[in-house]
Amino acid sequence: MNKSLMTGIGIGVVVAAAAGAVASFSTKGESTRAADLGADTTLEQPADGGAVTEASAIRPPARSAAASAPEFARVVASTPVVQTQKVAREVCRDVQVERQKPVRDEKRVAGAALGAVVGGVLGNQVGDGDGQKLATAAGAIAGGIAGSKIQKRVQQGNTETVTERQCETVYDTRERTVGYDVRYRVGDSVQTVRMTNDPGVGAQLPLRNGKLS
Repeated sequence: MNKSLMTGIGIGVVVAAAAGAVASFSTKGESTRAADLGADTTLEQPADGGAVTEASAIRPPARSAAASAPEFARVVASTPVVQTQKVAREVCRDVQVERQKPVRDEKRVAGAALGAVVGGVLGNQVGDGDGQKLATAAGAIAGGIAGSKIQKRVQQGNTETVTERQCETVYDTRERTVGYDVRYRVGDSVQTVRMTNDPGVGAQLPLRNGKLS
C-alpha cells in the first residue's frame, strides 16, 4: 500500500471511533434524563401523531379546607359571671318591755260608783229642799264621771316589766358564679363563648372544622 492510502484509513478509523463515542454519550444522557424525570414528568402524545413532548411536572394535590383548618383555639381571657342572690332568714331575741297590767274592771264601774257617792255627798251639803236634791244629783253625776277618769289614769299607770321574744326577717346577700365568659383566638379572630368551667388563660380548646367542638 502506498503511504496516502494508509493515512486515509487511519483518519477514517479515528473519525468512526469519535462518532461512536458521541452517539453512546448522547444515548446515555437521554436515558439518564428520562430516569431523573420519573414520576415528575409525563410524555404527551399529540393528537396528530407528532413527536412525543415532555409534560410539565405533576403538582402535589391541593389541601382541602377541612385539612387546613386549625385544630385548637387559644384562650386569651376568662371572666367569671357572678349572680347576686338574697336569702331570707329569721332573727329572734329576748327583750325587756314595760306594759300595762291586765285590767279587771275595764268599764271602770268601781271608780264611777265611788265618784258618784262622793259627789252626791258633797252636793247634798249645798242648799236645802229641792235645791239640795238637785245639787245631790248633780254632784253624783259629776262625781261618777270624775271617778271613772281617775280610775282610768290609775289603771294606765299600773304597769309591769316582762320579757318578750321578738323576731324579724333579715336578708343576706350571696354571690354565686354561674359560668365564665371565655375569649379565645382562632387565627386572627377573637370570639367569646359562655362556659360552665374556667379553662384558664393560655389553655387550648379543641376545634372541629374550625369551630369549638
